[in-house]
Amino acid sequence: MQALTGSLAFICKALPAGRAFCRRFYDSLSSASKPFHWIRITRELKEDIEIWLAFLENYNGSTPFPDPLWVPNNALCLASDSAGSFGCGVIFKNLWAYMSWPEEWSSDIRRDLTYLELVPVALAIHIWGESLQSSKIVMQVDNLAVVHILNNKTSKSPRVMSLLRPLLQKLLQFNIQLHCMHVPGYTNVIADAISRFQWDTFRQVAPHADFYPCQIPSQFWPSLSLL
Repeated sequence: MQALTGSLAFICKALPAGRAFCRRFYDSLSSASKPFHWIRITRELKEDIEIWLAFLENYNGSTPFPDPLWVPNNALCLASDSAGSFGCGVIFKNLWAYMSWPEEWSSDIRRDLTYLELVPVALAIHIWGESLQSSKIVMQVDNLAVVHILNNKTSKSPRVMSLLRPLLQKLLQFNIQLHCMHVPGYTNVIADAISRFQWDTFRQVAPHADFYPCQIPSQFWPSLSLL
């Protein structure tokens, strides 16, 4: 286990997004006080092992050098928002997308504001991850809980983790380093208008936006089915 953890730590020097999937390996090592002690392979540890196996199976061994500097949000215009009664919206430069909440979602899910605010962030990475490859990006989010979860890459909520883990896998796949910055809700006007389907307001505050939204990729939907 110590050798495996060391190898993964070495990989993460080139792929910092993978650090989120190393934490459980370090935790398992700390549970053994002697080098010859047995370590229990928990279900959570198996999940991280499966993620690394899936990643390495498709990895071609080449990783571009990441951008030396963080890309400020005013250069990306990357923002997201959710509205509990409607859906969510996200914008990236002139590109944008929206999603209505599935009708089959229970009222319990619709009241989970942290989960709802995480959905458009995951959607943005699924749609534009390839365009953001090997970059360090700053994203505006108006929910403090989501900012904390994304910057720490973990959550105590099983529902949130069911969406966070596929999101982190995408960040690992595209070698994206994501940092979230909290902004007051009243300043997040473009993403707010999209999430509430206020199209006249959206066109007024974002005249540069494309006429049609981006399509939601089919591979995004399974990440919402683990509820």
